[in-house]
Amino acid sequence: MTERLRRGILAIREGQVVFRSGEVVYAGVLKGSLNDEENSRQMQLFLATANEVTLHRMGIEAEEPVQAIWMPNEVIEEALTRIKAAQGNIFVRVRTVANIIAGEPAVCTLELAADNRIYKNNELIFSKEIDLEQSESSMNGEILEFLSDINRVAVAAGVIPDPLTGKVGNMDAGTMVETGEKMAKYGGKVILKAYAKGDINASGPVLLRLEVENAGK
Repeated sequence: MTERLRRGILAIREGQVVFRSGEVVYAGVLKGSLNDEENSRQMQLFLATANEVTLHRMGIEAEEPVQAIWMPNEVIEEALTRIKAAQGNIFVRVRTVANIIAGEPAVCTLELAADNRIYKNNELIFSKEIDLEQSESSMNGEILEFLSDINRVAVAAGVIPDPLTGKVGNMDAGTMVETGEKMAKYGGKVILKAYAKGDINASGPVLLRLEVENAGK
C-alpha cells in the first residue's frame, strides 16, 4: 500500500473530506463572443478565483501561489471554444470528479450552460390553493411543500439546481414566519403565490416574493 493511499484512507476515516464528489467548488458567469485574448483572460481570472476559494476551504494559507485545483488542459480548451462561440453569457461551474481529501489536489471538471433568463422580475412562478382546515400538515409543513413545488417548477423551467441538494434557492426564516402569520390570519382556504424577486437566470438563485390571498371569500 502506497503512503499516499494510506494517508487518503486515514483522512476519510477521520472525516477530512473537504469536497464531496460532484460538489460545486466555484461558479460564475462568463461572457460569450469575446476574442481569444479576452476569452482566455476571463477564464484565467475565473480559475484563479476558484483556486483561491478552494485553498480557503482547505484551510491553506501560502505566501507563494499554490495550485489547489487540477483539471485536464483539454477540458479548459473545450470550454474556451464553447464560450467564444456563444452569443450570450455562459454559466460555468467547477465541479469535483471525486471526493477531495484535505491536502490533496482537487481534481475537477467544468460544466457549462447558457445563462438564459428564465423569469422576469415580478413574474408569477407558482401559485397554490391550500385549505388549512382540511390540511394534514402543519403551517410550516404546507409552506415547505409549497417551496418544494416551486423548486420543481423552476428546475423544469431551466434554472440549474445544486447537484448535491437539488435546490435552486433558499427562503429565509423571517419570510416563512411572516407568510405563516398571514395564512393563520385568514384561516380556511388561502392562495399562496410566489413571484420572481428580480430577474432570474438559469444560473439562479431563485429569489422569491410571497403573497397570501384569502380564497374563502
